Amino acid sequence: MPLYAILHSDIEGLHDKSCTLVQATSPIEIAQQMLAHPEQWQALLYQLYPDDGDPHSVWQRVQSDELTPEALLALIDQTYSDEPAEMVRIQPVQVQSLNQVKVETRWMSSDPSDYLDSMSGNPPVLPAQTLSSSTIGELMVAYTQLRRRKGRELSTQLNQMRQQVVTEFAAIRQRELEFTALQETLLDQLRTHFAFDARSILSMPEFERFVHSMLMAGAEEVGATPPLQVAQKPVEWVLKTLPHPLQLQNIQTTKPSKEPEITEFFVEIQVSLGDWFQFLSIPVGGSKDGLSVCYQPLYTTQQWIEVSYQLQKNLAQLPIAPDLQLGLAQELVCLLTYISELFNVVGIVDRLGNLRI
Repeated sequence: MPLYAILHSDIEGLHDKSCTLVQATSPIEIAQQMLAHPEQWQALLYQLYPDDGDPHSVWQRVQSDELTPEALLALIDQTYSDEPAEMVRIQPVQVQSLNQVKVETRWMSSDPSDYLDSMSGNPPVLPAQTLSSSTIGELMVAYTQLRRRKGRELSTQLNQMRQQVVTEFAAIRQRELEFTALQETLLDQLRTHFAFDARSILSMPEFERFVHSMLMAGAEEVGATPPLQVAQKPVEWVLKTLPHPLQLQNIQTTKPSKEPEITEFFVEIQVSLGDWFQFLSIPVGGSKDGLSVCYQPLYTTQQWIEVSYQLQKNLAQLPIAPDLQLGLAQELVCLLTYISELFNVVGIVDRLGNLRI
C-alpha cells in the first residue's frame, strides 16, 4: 500500500514544519477517512480557510456540510494558494528519509487494530524516510513569507496603537498638571493655617468621619500595634485642651526610591508642640509593588502604625503628664495621617513617567 505525506506547517505555533504520514491506496481514501473520523484530524483542519469567499474553515465545513471526498480534497487544495504558510498538500512519499521534519504517523487499514496500535503510541515501525529538499524548501518559503507578511501587519498595528497611547498619555498629563497646580494653590493656603495651628481641623465633620473610619479599620486589623484608642469626637481630645499650638512646617512630598517600579511616596513634616518637635516621614499613596491608579486618599492602618512608631521614639518629651502621653500621641497619629494624605498630590501620570511605551 502506498505511503502518502500530508505536508503542512505547524498551524498552532508556526514554529515547526510538520508532516503526517498516511498509508492509503489514494488521496480519496485519505479524504474518506477524514470525513468518517473528523475528530482525529481536527488539529490539521480547524485553521484552514479555503480561498473561495466562504468565511468558514475546513473543519467547520466538515462538521456542518455533507461533503464528498472529492469536495474535501478540493477545499484542502485551495488553502495553498491563499495561505501558503498554512498549506496542506497530499502527495506520495518516494524518498528515503524524513530528516529535520516532525512526523506524525497515522495508518489506515482494513484491520482496525493497526490504527488502534498507532493511537496507543505503538505504531508500526517504518524504515527512515525523508521529504525531498524541494518540499522542505517550499515549507521554508511558506514560513518565511508568513513571518514577513504577518510581521509587517502586526508591526503596523502596534505602531498605530503606540502613537495613540503616546498622544492620549500626553493629553492626560497636561490635564493632570493643571489639576495638580490647582491643588497646590489651595495647599499653599492650608500650609499657612497648619503652620499657625493645625488643631483647627479637629472641629471639621470630614475629619471626624475619618477618625471613625480609622477606628473601624484598627478594630479589624489583626495584630495592629499599637491599637488605636482615641475619642470618636476630636473636639473632645486632650490635644485640643493644650495651651500650645500644634505647628506643622516644611511640608513636602518625597520619593526615596529611584526605582520606577516602586511608586511609594512620603510626606515629610516638621511637627512642633510647645518645646517638643519632631520630623516625620509618612507614607502616602503608591506602594512597593506597583501603582494604584486612584486619585482618592489612600488611608491605611499601615500609615498610622508607621507614624506611631516614629512618635514613640520621642514620646517622653511630649509636653503633658506621662500617663496622658500615649493618648496624646495617638491623637497626633490620627491628625498627622489625615493631613499628610492631603499633600499626596504627585500625579499618577507623573509616576508613570519612567515607563517606556
